[in-house]
Amino acid sequence: MKGGVSNIVMAEHTVDPNRWIVLSHPSGRVSYWPEHRPIPAGWSATSIIGNEAECLAAIAEGLPRPAQEPQQGRQPGSATAATEDRRSLGLSMMFFGDSEEDPSGDKYRFLFDLARFADDQGFRGLWLPERHFTKFGCLFPSPPILCGAIAQQTTHLRLRAGSVVMPLHDPIRVAEEWSVVDNLSRGRVEVAFASGWHPDDFILAPETYPTRVEEMFTGIAQVHALWSGQSIVRRNGKGQSVPVRIYPTPRQATLPTWLTAAGNPATFHAAGRHGYGVLTHLFHQDLHQLCENVQRYRQGLLEGGHGIGKGRIAVTLHTFIANSLEDVIATAGRGYCQYMRNHLGLLKHLAFSQGHEIDEKKLSAAELDSLLDYLLKKFVGGRSMMGTIDSCLETCRELAAIGIDEIACLMDFGPDPEAIRKNLPLLAALHRQLATLRVS
Repeated sequence: MKGGVSNIVMAEHTVDPNRWIVLSHPSGRVSYWPEHRPIPAGWSATSIIGNEAECLAAIAEGLPRPAQEPQQGRQPGSATAATEDRRSLGLSMMFFGDSEEDPSGDKYRFLFDLARFADDQGFRGLWLPERHFTKFGCLFPSPPILCGAIAQQTTHLRLRAGSVVMPLHDPIRVAEEWSVVDNLSRGRVEVAFASGWHPDDFILAPETYPTRVEEMFTGIAQVHALWSGQSIVRRNGKGQSVPVRIYPTPRQATLPTWLTAAGNPATFHAAGRHGYGVLTHLFHQDLHQLCENVQRYRQGLLEGGHGIGKGRIAVTLHTFIANSLEDVIATAGRGYCQYMRNHLGLLKHLAFSQGHEIDEKKLSAAELDSLLDYLLKKFVGGRSMMGTIDSCLETCRELAAIGIDEIACLMDFGPDPEAIRKNLPLLAALHRQLATLRVS
């Protein structure tokens, strides 16, 4: 960042709602927090105060921190011990496109090509959503089928549901299907669960819509029980109660589990209490809110008896890297704007996260063009992975500084697939640089 931290205030001051303060935790972690808000339990204020960028820079530059707890007495597996092994920030790939077209005539060619690339380059995983009855995400009504196919073309890549909408399914079928994929992939399955929100999705299970959050947690518990080899009781065709267990037996003894969170603080906290990871994005929250939700997640981890270092948070970001910002706009800008134009509800949430309230139905064509142009220029080289290696590396530093472990690179949001393929070496180069970027 230009200017570094030279303007940070380190003296007495008047509380300013636009100013932030760097906090420290006895575990050795540091973060930043709005100065005018009460400091979260367990955290302490440092003398480092400034705007958001300055505080992030201070954290990234490793300025002196208050002394940590003595090392003696820490037990393996404790929250403090777990944080000592600081992880690097990593990349995965996310798909959520709205097009069935491919010049080859193969609707899934682009997905398979990028899956092999991600596997070859050592990316952490690949996320596939569950979508029904809509063009937005139209290729992905059944993630386990696609992950089963990808399993045969990859070796190391973690295959992740992002997400299983749990209230739409019988937990037995969820456990069975993903157990098959776990065997096909030799133990590479992970599942992010979601409660769902769109009423039309619940055509598949309309009775679960009013209680979908409760249904999600009940279903997850049953999937975990079945995954571990336990039986659950169900009624058979004759009305008899019989114990049921799944086959094939999964390769992994436990199912790596995430919750999908659009920005609801309660979801972050619940994921922490259960010891699950979090898959999130910046469509319904800005960076300030994400920082607050990271703290809620960590508080949940502590309350649930899990080490803070065991938590995982992945953030989805639009991704297209080129040699200049002008190249990004010229090559990917039109696709990005058309993608947002096709999904005005998403545009409304995105504008809100940037401090703008809009009624997308009342926008004129000129107003919509102006808004899309504004968001494009704001996101290129900023709150996205649309930029150069250097600008994207800066975004990665900001996210790592608040505790984000992984960026899920959204690849299929409108740019020409051939242009994306052509620029993949730049994404690989960024990935290699992240090996030394540690999560705070």
